[in-house]
Amino acid sequence: MWIDWLYAILSLLDSSVLFVWGVLDLRKFRPSSPDTRTYRRDGLILIFLGTLGFAIYGLGRMKENAQIAEAQKAIAPLQADIAKAQVKANELELSNTQLRIDLAKLQESAANAKAAQLKVEVDLAKQQARAAKAEQQLAAIRNPRKVPANILPALRAVPPGKARMAYQTGDPETFAFAMSLWHTLIEAGWQVEVPRPATSTEALLVFTGDMPIIGHLKGFSPMRLEIALTMGNLAMKPKHIEALCKALEAANISKGEYLDPTIPQETALIVIGPKVL
Repeated sequence: MWIDWLYAILSLLDSSVLFVWGVLDLRKFRPSSPDTRTYRRDGLILIFLGTLGFAIYGLGRMKENAQIAEAQKAIAPLQADIAKAQVKANELELSNTQLRIDLAKLQESAANAKAAQLKVEVDLAKQQARAAKAEQQLAAIRNPRKVPANILPALRAVPPGKARMAYQTGDPETFAFAMSLWHTLIEAGWQVEVPRPATSTEALLVFTGDMPIIGHLKGFSPMRLEIALTMGNLAMKPKHIEALCKALEAANISKGEYLDPTIPQETALIVIGPKVL
């Protein structure tokens, strides 16, 4: 671009120099002096050449402007097409953005639906667990446990002993069976405190599933137990505790035996659990 401007400046400068030179030669012409006639001729020629240079430059500029206008006229449709393509590209970009937003909403809705389904499944499992527990409690109430008839004669065959009793709360049948066994032990001459609610540690003694007893208690619950007996010496049981254990085994009542050195030798802790269905 700067080369074109330099060429134009040089062309105008040349024409201007010729024109000015011609004017200066004409000023040197004197009609009364024959020697100055050449100035007139040279001046006219130079002015003509300068004017011709201006005219050629002007025609060139006019031609160049006409070519530029023609090129702009030819480019105008292309520019319009480019503008339309840009508008179309913007519309596509906007549509793509909207699609991404819709996709994000669908993914969020799917995640919410999955979370809701999981919550329903969890709630359903809880309801089923509560229903199963209610059915077990109902079955236990309809068919409550009774103290086997063989226990009282077996206990009367040995000297009476001492014991403490506890029962797992939350089940009326468990409390009723604990009271029934307590009456049987009292009838056999035992010294037994009235059954009380079991502590959380004591309740573990009749819980389900291969769970080691925590703390100072030693032993395992291989299954859900109906009765757990805890004593100070498992190797040397008092005769009244030995008789109770054998009577429970003969009656097919699930029981577990645990060691607690803090319990006196002549007594035992009897924990009553829910009925095993």
